[in-house]
Amino acid sequence: MQPEKTPDPGGPAGDDSVEERRGSSRVAFRVPVQLAWGDSVEASYTVLVNESGGLVESDLRIPAGEDLELTNLQSGQRAQARVVAVRFGDRQRFRLGLAFQDAGTGFWGTQYQAAAAAAARHDHWNRFIRR
Repeated sequence: MQPEKTPDPGGPAGDDSVEERRGSSRVAFRVPVQLAWGDSVEASYTVLVNESGGLVESDLRIPAGEDLELTNLQSGQRAQARVVAVRFGDRQRFRLGLAFQDAGTGFWGTQYQAAAAAAARHDHWNRFIRR
């Protein structure tokens, strides 16, 4: 399956300034995760990921600015993350934009690295063809 590079909803497609602030490409990548916030624990999944965080579907409406613990259920790795955006998602769920508190953790593993590399190659060829 070819990973998709998704434009940032906050800016026009191809806006490199958003990607530069983010530090790495976002790719559509579904990873089972667990969110732990206060007394609430929920199993969920990612919609988009990058090296410094991701977009997670959740039944929990966790306010922006809140900290939580995120567990990658494939690897068992845990990370502290901050909710940086909350949007209404599909099926009466919320989409939580998360930023890791310690960047560059390799939290998503080698599968993400391969998907990000494939997305970067795809993006490179699209830019080359448009010239």
